[in-house]
Amino acid sequence: MLESVDGLIGQNGVRRTVEGFLKQNRLPHTLLFWGPPGVGKFTYSLILASQLNGDRDRIFRNIYPDVMVVFPNFKRVEREEVFQMRRGGRYYKLRDKQGNILIDEIREIKRVSALTPYEGKWKVFIIAQAERMTVEAMNAFLKVLEEPGPENLFILITTDPSLLPETIVSRAVNLRFKSLSQDELKQVLQNMGIEIDEDFLTLSRGVEDYLFLKENVDLVEKVDKLFFNKSPEERLVENPDDLDTEGVLKALLFLLDKKREKLGIEEVERIMDVIKRAYEFLRSNIKPENVMRFLILEV
Repeated sequence: MLESVDGLIGQNGVRRTVEGFLKQNRLPHTLLFWGPPGVGKFTYSLILASQLNGDRDRIFRNIYPDVMVVFPNFKRVEREEVFQMRRGGRYYKLRDKQGNILIDEIREIKRVSALTPYEGKWKVFIIAQAERMTVEAMNAFLKVLEEPGPENLFILITTDPSLLPETIVSRAVNLRFKSLSQDELKQVLQNMGIEIDEDFLTLSRGVEDYLFLKENVDLVEKVDKLFFNKSPEERLVENPDDLDTEGVLKALLFLLDKKREKLGIEEVERIMDVIKRAYEFLRSNIKPENVMRFLILEV
């Protein structure tokens, strides 16, 4: 069995770096955890908060007064449900849905950060999908970081630091979380009580990838045939209006990673740019069917 530190499998480099900060009593006030989804960024945030304050049980149940977790505001999804989906590896169901982190959330962070800790030694603020902060929220958060306070720790979580302004990235210690190896992912799935299918392990960077693939294998096969075996003209004739646009984007990302060597760097970068633009369109409230047509013509 692989080594597990407080429930985290892998990410030895990140752990060693943070443990070094703790031993020297020089923990930075802002950490940026970045890397693929479902590889331990959120889990390690909670573990670090537990190491600083104790009371792991309440922190992992999101009811500890000195730990504040912020997610994008997803319509018709309660915060507690979002927290549990993130912990359970099923955040992929929400990750690409519309929702932002608004300036009111940052104002609350500013208010709370000015107070002394209620029970623990540190106030810990975990911001998941930090790139979803609005421009106003980003600007307000930047001011918070300029004077973080001696007992505050801010942990930003994102898949890609380039999605955040350089002014914020430069004020944080950047820690990259790598894709899990097959053995690491298998151990994580076993610990979570999730049935393991070897066919999906090779395609998965982490838990979210694995669960998405396992639950959407037919969709992935359809997307593979549609986008990598047919021309744009043939796709238009087929007009696959039964496909979910967000699911198609996720499947494209998985397939792009699998076909990276075959397609070549330039083609992968071209398709990645198309996918990024499609996500931007969805978040700008452009109709999914129009985004799907864009993908059909441009991928």
